[in-house]
Amino acid sequence: MDATKITPVLRLNRAEIVDRLGGDDDLFCTLAAMFIDEASQYQEQLQAMFTAKNPGQLGREAHTVKGLFSTFSYESGVTCALEVEEKAYANELEGLEGKLNELLVHIQQLI
Repeated sequence: MDATKITPVLRLNRAEIVDRLGGDDDLFCTLAAMFIDEASQYQEQLQAMFTAKNPGQLGREAHTVKGLFSTFSYESGVTCALEVEEKAYANELEGLEGKLNELLVHIQQLI
């Protein structure tokens, strides 16, 4: 196995997240399941909007993902999604592909 292809394990602080959700563990489980179910759609939409050169929709998709990452206290994902969101809204798609690919990896790591 090629060690460069191993994705690091993402560890979330479940207690912190549940606390942020008012102690509602059922809500945490529901949100986690929803994210897992919809993750591929987020990835597809982000890629499609970039390919279609639709910065407004790309920004909205990145904003949605940023909010989800925030719910799960996934700060590096939040930072990356914010960068994609801001560049998309500024219509700065040139050179954004690398950061978008990084965001797609962050989504994959969360599932």
